[in-house]
Amino acid sequence: ENSRVRRFQPDVGTFGFDSTFSSQPGVSNTGIGLASFLLGLPTSASVGLSQIGLNFRTTTSSLFVQDDWKVSARLTLNLGLRFDGSTPMTEINDQISNLNLQTGALERVGQGGRPRSPYDFTPKFGPRFGFAWQPLGFRPAVVRGGYGIYYSSVKDLNQPLSFPWGMGASASISTVDNINAPFVLSQGPPPAMQKVVEGISGPGFGASVWHFDRQPASDYIQNWQLSWQYELLSKQLLLDIAYAGSKGTRLAANLGLNQVPVDQMGPGNAQARRPFPQFQGVSSIMNVGSSIYHSLQLKAEGRFRGGRFLASYTFARDITDFSGVMTDSFN
Repeated sequence: ENSRVRRFQPDVGTFGFDSTFSSQPGVSNTGIGLASFLLGLPTSASVGLSQIGLNFRTTTSSLFVQDDWKVSARLTLNLGLRFDGSTPMTEINDQISNLNLQTGALERVGQGGRPRSPYDFTPKFGPRFGFAWQPLGFRPAVVRGGYGIYYSSVKDLNQPLSFPWGMGASASISTVDNINAPFVLSQGPPPAMQKVVEGISGPGFGASVWHFDRQPASDYIQNWQLSWQYELLSKQLLLDIAYAGSKGTRLAANLGLNQVPVDQMGPGNAQARRPFPQFQGVSSIMNVGSSIYHSLQLKAEGRFRGGRFLASYTFARDITDFSGVMTDSFN
């Protein structure tokens, strides 16, 4: 599979409208955002400061082999192995930057001896195993089980995490007193927010940037299941008791790295006390999450003349410290 993003453009901009400028002064629950829009009075706005055209390239390869082995009349094994690999994403003009956490500098790929991608290739191998066993030697009773390792989609971390990894910037404005609009829509945003010429070399003060590990760890989930099935009433009733579980390891999360240290919190200029004061936000994909899941699953399925029924019950417990986005690096 060959995946290409031929033209990736940043957001042109957004306008925010609420009831602030269409409500009656001193009267609650009045005004709506649509009325403020018709009046042309936005509450806030943001504009992209660059219109760089991007052309990303990556190649994704997947391979799966599987075989069923009938060991005996009572035991069958299912064996498999999956391979996933994706070449690191590049941009035809090397318009990707990555924040160096040691120096605090944005480093553009393909320059200074650096590779053309901010991270390296990581192959992923996921084994599969399953079995079906008739312990009593006859059909009504069957024990089934399985185990497998699954990785996140090989495409997930190959998409632009932010436009475009340090090569763009944006500006925003909002009302300061909830009385006066920052500008009138018919007149457009103030000159300070207008787009600059194409080809901006990097974000300025207050921009948000990304850091990506050169050799990212592979996050994976282990799934397993063990069940007992028994047929009753001449195969008209099937009882199924199963235990299923999973464990997530090194789950990737978006972690904020530019918070003011706890021992430096207090009044005054907080921006100057950030680890990277030249930037507003510094985000990084880090493999710091984990999870564990256990469940007891009961099911009864019946087939009778004139109809059928299905009843099921699951008792489960899921524990995780992973939500996908971790904006607070101290929590």
